[in-house]
Amino acid sequence: MTEAQPIDHSPAAGTAAQAIITECGAKLERYRAALDAGADPAVVTGWIAQTQAERARAEVDLRTPMLLARLGSLG
Repeated sequence: MTEAQPIDHSPAAGTAAQAIITECGAKLERYRAALDAGADPAVVTGWIAQTQAERARAEVDLRTPMLLARLGSLG
């Protein structure tokens, strides 16, 4: 069993998460263009699912420090 990795809440982690979100948006635009150009929808659907999952993880990484700060201000 693997041990849980510590979560990086540094500003650099937020910047990295934002870069991933931006990159995922660009990928999704390219995938749409590929579909428009006649690419196999089954293949592109797999790419889209992977990219959306990557983007969702980055969005969580981006929001986590903000949520922790709010929780810390409550106590």
